[in-house]
Amino acid sequence: MTAPTTNPPSGARLILTLAALWVAAGALFKLFAGTPADLPPTIQEFPLLRPAWSFRLAIGIELSIVILAFLRPRCGAKLLILMFIAFDLLLMQMMRSGDSSCGCFGSKVPIEPWMMMVIDSVLLAGLVLRRSWRVGPEECKSILKLLPLFALVLIYPWFKFTEAKVTIQVDEDTGEETLVVETEGADWHHFTPSQWQGKMIHDLDLVGFFEDPSVVDMIPPPAHVILYRLSCEHCKEHFEKLMVTPIVDRPIVLVEIPENEGDEVTDVVSSIKPQALLEIKLKPMPRGYGITTPVTFDVDDLFTVQNVTEHSE
Repeated sequence: MTAPTTNPPSGARLILTLAALWVAAGALFKLFAGTPADLPPTIQEFPLLRPAWSFRLAIGIELSIVILAFLRPRCGAKLLILMFIAFDLLLMQMMRSGDSSCGCFGSKVPIEPWMMMVIDSVLLAGLVLRRSWRVGPEECKSILKLLPLFALVLIYPWFKFTEAKVTIQVDEDTGEETLVVETEGADWHHFTPSQWQGKMIHDLDLVGFFEDPSVVDMIPPPAHVILYRLSCEHCKEHFEKLMVTPIVDRPIVLVEIPENEGDEVTDVVSSIKPQALLEIKLKPMPRGYGITTPVTFDVDDLFTVQNVTEHSE
């Protein structure tokens, strides 16, 4: 038996449909062309979840709410309103941080946070003013019938792309530990520079992704290492500062983080990057690498990593 309903305000169903399609578009772009690195820093740094887990959950939750908005609009509209409020709060934080793209549609469709906030806020206002939660005859209690569909939508993103595997193998005879990186079939890898401090340079997962891992033996201690991207505006600013105050007490090693495959790259650093003793490039990955550049660290006389700095601000 369906619940009694009153007629929704004029335009309520239209604005609900537009809002649901907008969220669906963002979720599908992230699913098929995005990476966990597109997530806002607040979500990437959430202590209980790896960025790849948050990325998959975000896609699954967004698509589940979209389905609910079409099949059980009275519940879906309320969740869409809460979602747009959360989006606006995140976008406000990104605007304060000076981010150039919100990542809402992945890296291939850059949209500035202020522009995305305008669109989301207009949809949010429409949902509230048109009282979109009055669309449709179904009550929220009937969503139990949709649980198998929600489970499928939540699970699917976990099979859509694969992270590279980094393991440590121990020689049974000598006890020597060897870092092993498996990139075959992998789409993406997340680096955690904060965990590099105090480690030997040879033991960093970073080294496993060098196009030629043996080049690590060519890094002369002491050295200053800079990780950068060609399109990174923060890297440009960092290199401009080095032009004013160059590093003179140790050689510079540059490590280029490749852009995601298929991305349009605007090279803003090649013309101003400092003279380096050694330039290293990482293996390309279909969905790139999760790391906020520039990242710098020193390699001391004992090949130990010191003074790790992440310039994410």
